[in-house]
Amino acid sequence: MNRRNFLQGSGALAAHLLSRPGANKDVASHPLSAADRGCVLCVDPRLRTYGQDLCESIVSAVHTQPLLATLSAGKSITQKDRTHAVADDYRQLAYNHVIVIGYSDDSLVKTVWQREAVISDRSIYAFGFGNLEGSIGYIESDRNPFVHGAEIPTIPFETQLVTITGTDQHGIGLAVQAFISQGLVNGLVAEAGWHRSSPTLLDRDPLTPAFQLPDNLPDSFSSLKRIALIQASEDEYRGVLADTGVEPLDIWRAKYYAPGVWDGAGIRSTFFNYAAGLHRRAYGNTAWIASFENPTQASTAATKIAAAAHLVPFSTGWSGHLPAFAWGNSLLGDSPIPGTLDLTCTGASLLMRTTLMPTS
Repeated sequence: MNRRNFLQGSGALAAHLLSRPGANKDVASHPLSAADRGCVLCVDPRLRTYGQDLCESIVSAVHTQPLLATLSAGKSITQKDRTHAVADDYRQLAYNHVIVIGYSDDSLVKTVWQREAVISDRSIYAFGFGNLEGSIGYIESDRNPFVHGAEIPTIPFETQLVTITGTDQHGIGLAVQAFISQGLVNGLVAEAGWHRSSPTLLDRDPLTPAFQLPDNLPDSFSSLKRIALIQASEDEYRGVLADTGVEPLDIWRAKYYAPGVWDGAGIRSTFFNYAAGLHRRAYGNTAWIASFENPTQASTAATKIAAAAHLVPFSTGWSGHLPAFAWGNSLLGDSPIPGTLDLTCTGASLLMRTTLMPTS
């Protein structure tokens, strides 16, 4: 199915529902506000003392790690008692940001993850990375599926969910460390010794535990602060190759945050909340940086990317607007111009930044 057609069809249905009297009455009467939102940590009980050590490392970083500070909003991180069933704590999981740590066959991991990876017997297949064997950590993030479940008629605000797993206990630890030290929310991490069991069309190596970020990746821009990092998968590299004729040496994406971007309620905020969120394809409030073999390659690629994105030249690069999320329908809070996009080329690197315009 064409994803854009699906979004447009969904938007038409949402517009119809919003036009009905009382369609959003549950938002107005909801007892919670975004100020009540915090962060819940859920750990596979089979990790035992190792899992508790991982918990303590996350909790101790709450005031120094930008993403944890953002998710917790100055509150203490709550560790969920896994002896309780998910159904018993559904509201807690829905109305807070959630971090899930566990083996791939953990019941909660299986409930929340996106099924873009298959993990078994110290091996993993992940879309865009291929078939790998060894001690490998895996992280993925998305909007919190609990707040988007049938039990919640209309969301009062957005919450995020980070899933951290791996091929074994050590791999899980590598992923947790990358999450804490660099804010990695989507990607794979492995020490030396892993190998590729068989090739696929889209193979990308996992990060090393000591991976380094580009020096020119900004800590902030347009009053937004950097909170998270995404490892680009091979399909993204191929996309640049298709547009420019050259595949970058490296691609990184970083997510940036401004207070209030996850506070919108109901259907009207759905597209904006997704674009501002932590999913690997969520492109709003993002810096995208790609390095090439030399400045000539980078300059040529920049010109072609600018043309593909319909950007216009300005003094230091190119600028333009993001396309509407679906219909560009103001009833849905989907502005025809949801944000801005700018592209600059410095030496052998490209930097593209997107800034969302808050919906009214």
